[in-house]
Amino acid sequence: MSVTKTTGADVYSVRNRGEWATIVVREWSERREDGTDWPRGEILINSTFGSWSQYWNAPGMRFRKFLIDLDFGYVFGRFMGHTLEQYDGDATLAKLQRELLNLRRRRRICKEAARYTWNEIDSSASRMRESVEGWVDGCHAVQTECESSWAARHIPRSEISDISELFDEPWLTTETRDHPQAVGSWRDIWPLFIAELKVELRQAEEAACAS
Repeated sequence: MSVTKTTGADVYSVRNRGEWATIVVREWSERREDGTDWPRGEILINSTFGSWSQYWNAPGMRFRKFLIDLDFGYVFGRFMGHTLEQYDGDATLAKLQRELLNLRRRRRICKEAARYTWNEIDSSASRMRESVEGWVDGCHAVQTECESSWAARHIPRSEISDISELFDEPWLTTETRDHPQAVGSWRDIWPLFIAELKVELRQAEEAACAS
């Protein structure tokens, strides 16, 4: 068991549009057996959008330069893993409604069938928006109503079949969005941080050329 104090970490304070972040960057190199350097680095972020950290064992170049060229999906995919993508209830529900309207436009279902199904969707809309579980439960509930005895008496069987297909395997029809906190950090914090890194690297290159 041991505790080691390490120097050489740089701390960046970023402020923008009421948001803030403290970003710690540490980069170092280890000597390989062939005499070449193996660059490594880590970054820690504490901010109004959230706290994340990540370590790169083999960035392939100086760590600061490596950070400059990264894109959103890679950065926050490393920071957040599978939690980067969130269920988007509004988009999922809107897609279902478009598919129902498309059935009507193609005259696969009559006006009464479309209205009945739309109303059933609307009655389950709140829980369908909340979560994937709510979406699946809501789809099953609407499908059950559309296959009910009342529907069988008022809607042609072929139309019931087309409507029912909209709700088959609902877990495969969900839409997702990037986590809003990640999007906000990328929009308001990350560009200013990267701009500062670019200035530092340019100054280092100019100093190296002048020496």
